[in-house]
Amino acid sequence: MRKVAVLLFVFCLLLPGSLAAQKPAPLSVDDEIQRISPSSTVISPDGQWVLFVRSDLNWKKNKRETRLYRVSAEGGEPMRFTNGPADRDPRWSPDGRTISFIRATAGAEGEGDGKGGGRNGKKSQIWVMSAFGGEAFQLTKHSEGVRRYVWTPGSDGIVFIANDPKSKEDKKRLKDGDDAFSVFDGPNGQGKGSWSNIWTIDLKEKKARQVTKEKMLVSDLDVSPEGERVAFIYRTENSRNRGNLAEIGLARLDDGKLVRLTENLAPESRVRWHPNGREIGYLAPDDKSWELRQAKLYLLDVESRKHRLIASSMEVNISDYMFAADKTRVLFSGGVSTNRQLFAMDLSTGKISPLMEKAGVVGRGVSFSDNGKRAAFTWSDLRNTPDVYVAELPAGTQTRRLSDLNPQIRERALASFKIITWKSSDGREIEGILTLPPNRKPGGRVPLILQIHGGPAGVFTNGWTPDAHLYGGLGYATLRPNVRGSSNYGDELLRGNMRDIGGGDFQDLMTGVDFLIEKGIADPERMGVRGWSYGGILGGWTITHTTRFKAASLGAMVSDWTSEYGQGFNFDVGLWYIGGDPWSNPEGFRERSALTHIQNATTPTLIHHGERDTTDTIEQSMNFFNALWEKGVPTRFLRFPREPHGLREPRHQRTRLVEDLKWMEQYIRGVEWKDEGPVMDKKEKAKEKETKEADTGQ
Repeated sequence: MRKVAVLLFVFCLLLPGSLAAQKPAPLSVDDEIQRISPSSTVISPDGQWVLFVRSDLNWKKNKRETRLYRVSAEGGEPMRFTNGPADRDPRWSPDGRTISFIRATAGAEGEGDGKGGGRNGKKSQIWVMSAFGGEAFQLTKHSEGVRRYVWTPGSDGIVFIANDPKSKEDKKRLKDGDDAFSVFDGPNGQGKGSWSNIWTIDLKEKKARQVTKEKMLVSDLDVSPEGERVAFIYRTENSRNRGNLAEIGLARLDDGKLVRLTENLAPESRVRWHPNGREIGYLAPDDKSWELRQAKLYLLDVESRKHRLIASSMEVNISDYMFAADKTRVLFSGGVSTNRQLFAMDLSTGKISPLMEKAGVVGRGVSFSDNGKRAAFTWSDLRNTPDVYVAELPAGTQTRRLSDLNPQIRERALASFKIITWKSSDGREIEGILTLPPNRKPGGRVPLILQIHGGPAGVFTNGWTPDAHLYGGLGYATLRPNVRGSSNYGDELLRGNMRDIGGGDFQDLMTGVDFLIEKGIADPERMGVRGWSYGGILGGWTITHTTRFKAASLGAMVSDWTSEYGQGFNFDVGLWYIGGDPWSNPEGFRERSALTHIQNATTPTLIHHGERDTTDTIEQSMNFFNALWEKGVPTRFLRFPREPHGLREPRHQRTRLVEDLKWMEQYIRGVEWKDEGPVMDKKEKAKEKETKEADTGQ
């Protein structure tokens, strides 16, 4: 009997479908591409309901479709509230009885571009519907589409930003092809622009009225508590790399006359009225000039136009905020180290207190109930994909998960992670996130991917990171260092690479790699480096200053600062990271460019760039690629049509991930990694086959 039992046990192990033979599969590229994503959480004024935007893949149309969902703050199954396919920016009316959102309307198919217009002719308009359900109806019909918007306090109207309507003559000239324009002239930037102004619309009359009639560009707004005035951020020109020319304006909703409240060279943003109706909150790194500092909260007195800084030594990188109903505090989300959490700040003392103790990353778009006792947000960490949560405040220890959008990913064999620190070459302590493969044997060395973040003022956080799991599934460790210049660590570290781009930050990378080698984790003979934007820039610098990496993947890079000077979004380079300009500091611009040192490069390099990238222009990658190609270094350049600085189209996103994995496996481990093609295509073919068989009666 014992022999029979043993044979049966072995037989069960060999069965392909048996539980004994099944092991969790690693995360796949298609797992990530198909992942459902939540965003834009907004809690109802009474704290009882939460709206959020759910993004689902439509592989056949090569886009993601967005719809509004509603869920009880007490928990339950989220209910689809709109039909999409391009709904976004939900808002509750102050009385909680009406819901508004933006929908790309009319014209050909395409989503809004965030500037009022949309791809292929659609215009973004405001739609409204009862909070209790029913049919939504289109409220605005602005010819140029709607941008940002807010409700009036009485819930009877909406105030919004929109581009100025074009005249019949202008429309005809454009239709006839007469579309030449003067760069940096009036509303024009590097592309043709339009002035924007503030409008209001009454829910009963459903007729829009223009409030301001200025030659300006409005980017943010908020309506005063009594509903008679609007504060906003605006500029009167559109030259590139001059965001610090933004100012705070004020206008009455009845006459629209502009009153300028600030006059400096600091980039103000995110205006919010204090409940007392006398002061306006705003964020800025400084109150005089454009400084390399984390955002600070200021309060501006409308009558005297005097302002005050709330907290001068704030180590928390503030983002979304609102004034508490008690008028003594501000509630906000902010980044500290690798986490982003909820905090409260005392307006009289500037003291900051944490509102939650849940390590991980609170997503952008936090909202608070009117009484400040509940907050709704998305949350994730390195092993949990983003979902919708609500927190009971002020303790914040009680958080409820309101959605479970991707339960299948919990079944995957995911990488493990830990926060590590090491000493850089000058003794500065650097923190980073180490991800280890799920099947790593204790004490065994594994191949390493060095990942470099964007910015330079970006930061790696304890949030969902699919790339680390994809490489972990292939047996790689990933190191993601928060080098000097990163956010979330205070102003001192943020300013750590001023006039030194490619200096101390490069040493922070190399000492982090050395640390993992010394600890017996990384195999020094099997290492690759990856990065996008500033990550691609510092990655290009890395492979022209060391040959220790076997492969590199660089996305949206800049290789030569002089030729990029008039092209890209690089104010920070002239202000802080190099200093000056190509004619006053030619040697600095030349020396800090990776292309200058291309003769040192031997690393096989894969390069990615979007053809419509105006942040880092595609010519920069073309120059770097061509130089490597001329030198005989193995290289490949993937150009992505229609794409801006970050890839948006799902098929392009998949291509980037697949080609990266192939490249790293080929040159780091000498392995040919095969992609069997998108599972989504197989599903579509199976569906088409079923439909065809049903139609033919087979």
